[in-house]
Amino acid sequence: PNTGATSGPADVPAENALYDGLVEAIALREGPGFVVYPALAESWETLDDTTWEFKLREGVTWHNGDPFTADDVKYSYDQYMDPSSRYAYAGDFIERVEVVDPLTVRMHTKGLQGSFLDIMAYLSIMPQKYREEVGADGANQAPVGTGPYKFVERVPGERVVFEANPDFWGGVQVPQRLVLRPIPDPATRVAELLSGGVDI
Repeated sequence: PNTGATSGPADVPAENALYDGLVEAIALREGPGFVVYPALAESWETLDDTTWEFKLREGVTWHNGDPFTADDVKYSYDQYMDPSSRYAYAGDFIERVEVVDPLTVRMHTKGLQGSFLDIMAYLSIMPQKYREEVGADGANQAPVGTGPYKFVERVPGERVVFEANPDFWGGVQVPQRLVLRPIPDPATRVAELLSGGVDI
């Protein structure tokens, strides 16, 4: 998250496999439209017109075993609010992020933000300790998240491979192994689907 010159729909499956946000906005799980569900934040409340308090999920770990804490949330949003960030728009609606305790964080917004939760659903939380140790490029080559799948390997232009995270807070994932393959040619994509070379 937050690096690279471009972004697009092809980023989404890999990022969603590896990372979680504080909340997730999902369409059609319980009817039409988008509904915001808890993810790394179990609950939230507004303390006043410009202050949101989030209670974080207890016992969540990063794929490398490090504990997930409010410091990771502050670090991630501070990175997003940087004017050079690919998600610098976060700074348009967030004034600052405050760590209250290891499992509580407060977001101070720039005025009323009616779509605040919806926007937050698209910002993944990054592991501060790991990312500072290996750098952004190192974290891109061997990503560590809290998501349902762990990174296994990447062969540029051929595949990205993931395996289910047995410690995922959301429970057991199916399938156990996930392989994302870029197939630029439409005819080849259809042939692969018809022959069983790909599932989706």
